[in-house]
Amino acid sequence: MAQREKFATKQAACTAWLNTNRPSEKNGLKGSADYQRVQKLKRAFAFSNINQVIYKYMDDKGNIKLPESTTPTTKPGSGVGGGGGEVDA
Repeated sequence: MAQREKFATKQAACTAWLNTNRPSEKNGLKGSADYQRVQKLKRAFAFSNINQVIYKYMDDKGNIKLPESTTPTTKPGSGVGGGGGEVDA
């Protein structure tokens, strides 16, 4: 029974978030900035559904905290270290 209540709470929070942020007259054709960020995360994680992203960043109380970056993980060797070696003159 507790599992159903937990799911119902998460589903209600997800639905409320989508209703607030999805494309509309108020949010524009592409939705709010947060909605667009969730869409980018959905593609980055290769999720089939936007709800999966929302659930991933939702705590047990139904609060959604999106990451600042839309890159789920950094790729090895990208932009860290490297360079700085000798310069040919």
